Amino acid sequence: MKLGCLLTVIALFSISLVAGSEASCECSSPTCTNNSCTCTNSTGQFQQFCTICSGRKKVTESEGTIYSHDSSIFDTYGSKQLCSVHIESPLSTTIRLYFHFFKTECAWDYVHVHDGSSTHDPTIATFSGRLVDDTVDLLSVDKEVVSSKNSVYVVFRPDSHVEHDGFRISFKVNGCPGWCSGHGECKDGVCQCDSDWSGDSCDTRQCDCLNGGSCKEGVCQCVGGYKGSHCEHSPGSNYWSHTPGTGAFVRSSFGGAVVGDTYWVFGGYFFQGAGTKPSLIKFNVDSKSWSSVHPSGPVGRTGHTITAYKNSLYMYGGEENSGISDELWQFSIDNGTWHQLNPKSTADRIKSTGHCAVLVKDTIYYIGGMDDEGIVIIDIQTFNISSNTWNIISHRDMKQAYYNSRTYKTKFTDNDRVYYGRYSPACTLNPATNRILVFGGLNTTRIIAENLPDQRVDRESTFVEYDVPLNSWGNFYIPDWNTVPRLYQASIEVVDRNLFVFGGIFQSSTANDKQCYNPHAYIVNIETGKGKQLNLSLDGVSPIRIGHGSFVHDNTVYIVGGYNGKLRDDVISFHFQKCEENTLETTCITAREDFTICQWINNNCVTKTISDCGHLKCGDDCLEGDGYDRRCVACLKNSQCTWDQIHPDTCRANDIGLNFTGNVNDQVYQCRDVPKLSRIECSDYSYCQHCKGECYWDLSNRKCKVNVEMANDETICEEHNFPCPAYSVCDQCLRTSRCMWCSLDTVKQDGGRMGKCVETETYNAFFPYGQCTGWAMVNSASCPAESCDKIRNCSLCQSQPECGWCDDDSGTGSGVCMAGKYLAPLEAKCPAKRWYYYTCPKCQCNGHSRCSDSENCDKCMNNTAGTHCDMCRSGYFGQATNGGRCSECSCSRHAEGPCDHLSGRCTCTTLGVIGLHCDECQSGDYVGDALHDTCYYKLQPGTQYTMHSVRRRINFMLHLNETHSKDIDITFRSYISDFALNVTILSQDNQQKPLTQKYPETLVWNAILKKNKYNWDKKPITIRFYLILNQTSKSDIKVSVGLDSKEIDLKQFFIIFFACIIILLLLLMLGWTAKIRYGEYRQQRNQALVLMERALRPYKTHRTLFKESVVPISGCIFEVRSLAVEPLFEEKFAIVSYLMTHPGPKDTNLTIGSSIFQTNLPFCKVLSNPNVNTAAV
Repeated sequence: MKLGCLLTVIALFSISLVAGSEASCECSSPTCTNNSCTCTNSTGQFQQFCTICSGRKKVTESEGTIYSHDSSIFDTYGSKQLCSVHIESPLSTTIRLYFHFFKTECAWDYVHVHDGSSTHDPTIATFSGRLVDDTVDLLSVDKEVVSSKNSVYVVFRPDSHVEHDGFRISFKVNGCPGWCSGHGECKDGVCQCDSDWSGDSCDTRQCDCLNGGSCKEGVCQCVGGYKGSHCEHSPGSNYWSHTPGTGAFVRSSFGGAVVGDTYWVFGGYFFQGAGTKPSLIKFNVDSKSWSSVHPSGPVGRTGHTITAYKNSLYMYGGEENSGISDELWQFSIDNGTWHQLNPKSTADRIKSTGHCAVLVKDTIYYIGGMDDEGIVIIDIQTFNISSNTWNIISHRDMKQAYYNSRTYKTKFTDNDRVYYGRYSPACTLNPATNRILVFGGLNTTRIIAENLPDQRVDRESTFVEYDVPLNSWGNFYIPDWNTVPRLYQASIEVVDRNLFVFGGIFQSSTANDKQCYNPHAYIVNIETGKGKQLNLSLDGVSPIRIGHGSFVHDNTVYIVGGYNGKLRDDVISFHFQKCEENTLETTCITAREDFTICQWINNNCVTKTISDCGHLKCGDDCLEGDGYDRRCVACLKNSQCTWDQIHPDTCRANDIGLNFTGNVNDQVYQCRDVPKLSRIECSDYSYCQHCKGECYWDLSNRKCKVNVEMANDETICEEHNFPCPAYSVCDQCLRTSRCMWCSLDTVKQDGGRMGKCVETETYNAFFPYGQCTGWAMVNSASCPAESCDKIRNCSLCQSQPECGWCDDDSGTGSGVCMAGKYLAPLEAKCPAKRWYYYTCPKCQCNGHSRCSDSENCDKCMNNTAGTHCDMCRSGYFGQATNGGRCSECSCSRHAEGPCDHLSGRCTCTTLGVIGLHCDECQSGDYVGDALHDTCYYKLQPGTQYTMHSVRRRINFMLHLNETHSKDIDITFRSYISDFALNVTILSQDNQQKPLTQKYPETLVWNAILKKNKYNWDKKPITIRFYLILNQTSKSDIKVSVGLDSKEIDLKQFFIIFFACIIILLLLLMLGWTAKIRYGEYRQQRNQALVLMERALRPYKTHRTLFKESVVPISGCIFEVRSLAVEPLFEEKFAIVSYLMTHPGPKDTNLTIGSSIFQTNLPFCKVLSNPNVNTAAV
């Protein structure tokens, strides 16, 4: 289907138009025949106007529907189906788009919506992924996009890989939000709501008050502690709320910090066309309003951080238009001024974007991020505000502790390292441990080199903690955290003892049922380890956000701005219950919702913490959860209890195991393994530029290795293994398979697009908002044009949404491609009658012919050919399009066939001959003159060569003189049967004598050249071998040039002989030593077995009398004094000998007795503390 229907698929972006219906009729499976599509609604069946879009189209109807493809013919849209639709309405009107169905490839296939008539107008929305279908609606009211003028331009940009179900978008001139929800009438784009209904789309019933609330001026007045717009939230319950935005402060990827009741925001990402906005804005929590200030200071940027300390804001890093920054700025809230800081530092600041920042006391810790070479930062940067000093904590000095509640490891391996650095993580301070919590982000550090199958890119879902005093990383273990996805660009906050995670991007997936964005929030209680997934329960509010800000104020998490297809400035908040809000004992005990555990004490509802666990019995689940660290600490709060690490998750009475003392934070740490030093190894470095110090770069294997003896030559890094962002030109970027070139949505002054080289695996991390408008990879035909004027063909020009064609009015199809809109180019001048934006001139002969019937070229002139005279004819080369010149090929006699019709490069037939015209010899082992003779591969006596070639000719040269004292044995072996060999001998006086000229009957040709026959010791000679292969497929030729001599090299013989003797003697010695040691081992084992058999043989049992002063030990044999203890069988048994007396004459009652003992259980002592449980005397 793909190949046979490719041309049809390109044209399957259909538009069906509806007339005279207030609610748009949507054909779920439209069939567009003769510009007509049949639909059915409640009033019956009727016809819709439809059109098939190929390239770009203009629509002027008042309403209609845009389809990605004709679903009656194809299941999915086509790859590379670049298409644009310009919808224009009468002046003083607006156009509203409604997204009814949307499912494209996540982060690759975008629909861009522009507020105007072309891509040069501001972008107002970019959509990608699975957003709206029969079971999912992640956009809510944001699935409607409205223009501010009478034109809207929709562009669909899919890539060449994955195809999905597509989209269905209806539009209406002066359309109303949500079609007024059926509770009002739409007039000029504004809903006139029915009585008792309000809202932009008439979707909110006025004063629908619950729980005893009363209506006042259309707003519910709640009583009894109930909250919410309808008084629906009971006292002490968690609940969502929403503050709509004004649209004046939309942005994402900004820096923000809260000071008191004000959240300050600087910079951020804005859609193309919105411009850079460096001003500060602020959101007041109490008034729920935005305002702005305009002090002079730093330029706008994205991916930076802002941290509040006392009454100042500290901004670091980020990406400006000029690149990634390492600037550090301070904004004084009292004075309203910016100051750039230059702190004292022992090392240069690392340029960083996409990092996170946490304030610990008076020091800001900057974690993660990406530097200006596109490498994830592993080191931690710190700024001490009080001392004005900057420090870098090297990753080589950090400890990596593997914390796992189920497994206590005795050996720490590199695979247990928990932190490799992350891009776009979220971090905050954990008040329970006073450590820095880090969640999510993109990990690319382990991408070592090309073609390594075990390397990958991970989006991290695990929490990790950084212990500041110990300089140690460790896992933050949460048992219930088994459903959280891998995310980046999420946010995390700690409220009381609860972790709150919101938003973020899933790992990119091409599966149809996968989503791009995380629509859920997650809450986990730090002490209990319990948690759950939350859905955003706000009508009309989209649950997805990335690049947003977050802060905590008065037990409430606020989610500010961000992106969900559109840029936002609204505020979503989640209020956590407070135990103190419950005034009744019954509601206090039950109001926990798995997050906060309340208890009723002295007629007050208060929060239960670890400190309240000291009075419980060992084994009681104080906090009603299974969080390992927290249960361990709760157990240790009772001095009578201990935490059993041999049997994890067990709190026992204090008789065995471990018992810790100290404060709660110390106990949390002691309940875990002790951190172990785990350094980043040389093999963990991704690029040559970072492989320094004790490491060196192995060019042959493209790996960083330990530098034992080799001195690392850093100059080799200038040509090898650059990070992808280091390439500024597309051709350089595509030299390696791990890189791709992205054309950005940023327009240059010449109307072209800016571009950037990025890692293919991390593309969507760099461009999460659809900034990439075109791709080029290693397998792409060519790099995209840098600007419109580089395009030399009208059809190619109009395939780029930002370009148009200005015809030169010659009637031959030549002209100039320019950046522009549908009425005129942006900068250059072009008469209106010669400006082509939707169609091309009918005669397209590229300036080399005219058309007799307005479409077909009469005769291609100027050495051109093709239907449109768009290529050079055979024997000529050049760029024939748009009046280009074709030049004659100039190939030497070492080439065959015509040259390439574009580049003029000749096809060389002789191995070693190179150059555009096949007139140069390859450097290295090739010698000769390709222009006047040919190129030869220089042979050396005593060597063997294997040649792999697709060339038809291979020439060799062997030079012999007085230094070669022996005869020469030379052999040619071919792996194809059809070849010819011509051998000639050239003397010093240039006399040429043929040696052979034949087609060998076998695949081997051999000859022995006698020194006494050719006398090369007196007159040097040169032997030339001309090999002709009569096939053009890849062939292997082996050439052996040996020294023919029957004499034996005695020195070499004796060296090899005695070396073999020494090796043999060493092997015999090793074998003999092993035999002796094995014999000793067998002898000792046999002796032990004999002693055991003797000890176990039956004895007559005697009753032994002890003195009265010897007191028996409970549960054991009596304590006796031994003469000797002989351990047996891996020390599991022992024979004990001792003196004993028995009744009889005094001279004969002294006897030596012996007993066999089994050790360990129960605990008893003999002399050297053997544990006894059985004895035979």
